Amino acid sequence: MTDVSELKLSVAISLFNYGRYIAAAMASVCSQSIAGAIELIVVDDASTDDSLHQVECFQREQASLMARLGAFRCERHDHNSGLAEARNTAFAIASTPAVLVLDADNTLLSKAAACLLAALQNAPADVGAVYPILAVQGHPEQVLANELPWDPERFRSGNYVDALALVRRDAWRHVGGFHHTPGGWEDFDFWCRFVENGLRAQQVPNLLAIYRHHGDSMKNSETACRQRELRQLLQTRHPWLELITD
Repeated sequence: MTDVSELKLSVAISLFNYGRYIAAAMASVCSQSIAGAIELIVVDDASTDDSLHQVECFQREQASLMARLGAFRCERHDHNSGLAEARNTAFAIASTPAVLVLDADNTLLSKAAACLLAALQNAPADVGAVYPILAVQGHPEQVLANELPWDPERFRSGNYVDALALVRRDAWRHVGGFHHTPGGWEDFDFWCRFVENGLRAQQVPNLLAIYRHHGDSMKNSETACRQRELRQLLQTRHPWLELITD
C-alpha cells in the first residue's frame, strides 16, 4: 500500500444490505487511473445481508485489483445509524483532504477520480465540492443526472444534484457534516447547507459515473412513500425553500 503522504483523495462507500452491488462499486474504484493515490473506505452500517462477506470475498478473490489501491479500510457500525452517519464516519477517518462519495449501488468510470481531483484542485476556495454528469442505468425515462450546473435558486423547488461528488473535508466540517433525514434526502439537506454557508459545488461537465436506478433503492421505496413529510422537514430546516405548495 502507498504511504499516507502520497494519497490524494478518499472514496467513501456507504454500505447497507447491498451485498449484490458492492463488488462492482469496489472494482470501479480499484480500476481508477490514479488508483494508487486513492484511499478506499467502506463503511458497513450494520448490514443484515451478506454485504460484509461480499467485501471480504472481493478482497480475497480480486487481490490483484485491490493491490492497485493506495490504501483500504473497512469500518462497521455496531448498529444501523443511517446513511448520513455512515458517510460521516468515512469523512471522519479519511486520511486525505477530499472525499468522493459513492453509494454502494453506483460505479465510477475509470477517469472519474483523476478528473474530479484536477477540477477541485483548480477550483476557487468557495467551491467545496465538484460533481460529474452521471449516466442513469435502469430508468425507463431518465438518461442523465447531474446534467445542470450549480445554481442555488434551483434548490428552492427540490434537489437536482446527487451525492456522488468529490467534497473537501473542510467544507464537510464547515456545514456540520451530513444530517440524518428519515427516509432519505440527506443529499438535498447537505447541498442546502452549502448554500446557507456561502459554499458552492461546481459541475464537471463530463460523464464520469453510473447511477443505478432500481426498485429497492431508497429513492424508489421509503423516500417515495414519505414525500410530504420530507418536504415539511426540509422546509422547516431551510425556510428559504419553496417545497410546500398547499
